[in-house]
Amino acid sequence: MDMRERMQQALIAAQRAGERKNFHEVAQKRGPEAHQADLKGLYRGLAPEAARHLDAIIGRRQKLLDPAVRSYRDLYQGEDWEAFTRYEAFTKEIVPNNGAFRYKDFLLPIREFTPAVFLYEHGLSALRTLDGMGDSVIIDGGGAHGDSLLVFRKYLRNPIHSFEPHPGMRALLRETLRLNAGLLGDAVTVVDQALADTTGTRVFMTDNGSSSQIDPGLTSGVEAETVTLDDYVARHGLRVGLVKLDIEGHEQHFLRGAVQTLKTQKPRLIISNYHSYEDFFHIKTFIEQLDCGYEFDFFKGVDASVWASIMLLCEVPRAGQPRN
Repeated sequence: MDMRERMQQALIAAQRAGERKNFHEVAQKRGPEAHQADLKGLYRGLAPEAARHLDAIIGRRQKLLDPAVRSYRDLYQGEDWEAFTRYEAFTKEIVPNNGAFRYKDFLLPIREFTPAVFLYEHGLSALRTLDGMGDSVIIDGGGAHGDSLLVFRKYLRNPIHSFEPHPGMRALLRETLRLNAGLLGDAVTVVDQALADTTGTRVFMTDNGSSSQIDPGLTSGVEAETVTLDDYVARHGLRVGLVKLDIEGHEQHFLRGAVQTLKTQKPRLIISNYHSYEDFFHIKTFIEQLDCGYEFDFFKGVDASVWASIMLLCEVPRAGQPRN
């Protein structure tokens, strides 16, 4: 067995352990009736194509639990395998560039070109109403080192408000702005607050780079202040057209602080819902009960992780627009 095979086995074994602990065991604790209700809620109201996307995501996760799956060739078949080979080719296209790193025309200060952003572009191409954005703003929840900003600009010229409470990541984000000044211009506002369900609360974060997250159990460390989207929008008089959200399991807190914006402005949503069982099954349910008229889809590109970067896509169709 060569080193590549050993690495694949280790990665798949680690994912399998995480899937069992964070999802399969939680489902068992909830009991078959409660889990089936959760599953039914996830599929409720989905158009046929969206249901097929969800089938594929759940199917891969179930297959991962099979101990006979030891390599990505075991895990991925057919179109999935073709997509995985494209992902492997993508990783080889990232090259050093004068102290930074380049992928195609994009530059980053660190070699962190994640496939969810640069290969699959957060599923932006799957949204059907982007041409109706007008002059509304984009909310980038979880700006990290600014990678999403580059992909937004491929599709949209709208102003961006990027929220990144971690000072180290925020410094990298500003360097990304400098490196890509010709693409991004001056229409990006960097916000040092954490999007949450309260405004003005002091919180502490873990110090894990782009995976840093608010931890209510911490009493020291990386300190940040929270703000709700509703308060931020009201304070600055914004009209929001798109929200991308990846805030490491704090997505439901964000939603509780964004209810008025969702109800009155109905922005397009790209929301990470993979951090926990609760997120995967109940974020859609929370948005549904707001009765905003959203239609839902699920997006997950094929890469080295079966569950990371699963995105819930939400948009209100225009009059007369057919469903997926």
